[in-house]
Amino acid sequence: MNQFEQNKEFYNQPVRLTAEQMAEPSEVLSAFFEDFHLYECRILLHDWLQAALTTPNSQFAEADQRNEISVFAEKLEELLEAALLIVRK
Repeated sequence: MNQFEQNKEFYNQPVRLTAEQMAEPSEVLSAFFEDFHLYECRILLHDWLQAALTTPNSQFAEADQRNEISVFAEKLEELLEAALLIVRK
C-alpha cells in the first residue's frame, strides 16, 4: 500500500498549494500553461502511458489496471484542455 492510500484524508485535499495559490487557483493554471504548452502535455502523457503499458511492470499486469491508467490519462487530458480554456478567458 502506498503513502496516498495510507493517508487518504490528508491526500484528498490540496497539499502543494500555498495559501496564496489556494486563494487564486486560476493563477496556478496560468503559471502551468506558461511553463507547458498543451501539445507538450499531450506528449508527456502519451510517453508515460506507453511506458506504463508496454514495460514489464507488475503494477499494471492486469488488463483492468492498464485500462484504469488509460482512462485516467484521457480524463487528465480533458482536465488540461478545460483548464486551458479557463486560462484563456
